[in-house]
Amino acid sequence: MPRRFLFPSPPTPVEQQQWPCSPGGWPTRVSIRVIAAGSYVGLATAIGLMLVGQNEFFLFVSTITFGLSVGAGMIVQSYIFAAYFGRMFLGSIRGIVLPVMLISAGMGAPWVRYIRDSTGSYITSWWLILSIYLVAALIISSATRPVSNVPEVSPATLPKL
Repeated sequence: MPRRFLFPSPPTPVEQQQWPCSPGGWPTRVSIRVIAAGSYVGLATAIGLMLVGQNEFFLFVSTITFGLSVGAGMIVQSYIFAAYFGRMFLGSIRGIVLPVMLISAGMGAPWVRYIRDSTGSYITSWWLILSIYLVAALIISSATRPVSNVPEVSPATLPKL
């Protein structure tokens, strides 16, 4: 029986298997590192297309690429910390990383303004952002899961009551 809703609902696991492009199914099929690196490369590609674009076609392709890359980045934010460090300390890890991310994002606009004031153009800033995305793609693609010092807890190791 097909589901009929007024508002879109998330796909069921069966629907995710039937539609391989479902964003919710990506982390189960592809390593989260590959998705993150692809997101950063996509963002760099979108900025590169914007910089070298000569007509509307380049800007449309740049915008579509940017949107797909941001969407992939949203999936990465949900999965990468849990995939690398486990779910036990997910809240504390996000509590440390989120302020750093917000502060660095807030500092981006003033830095771009300072570069524009010193060079007279935004082009230098866009090339800098493009290169930062490429460096981020290299870093995340080479990142490996850290070795855990915390012993795994299994039902067999728990004391019997």
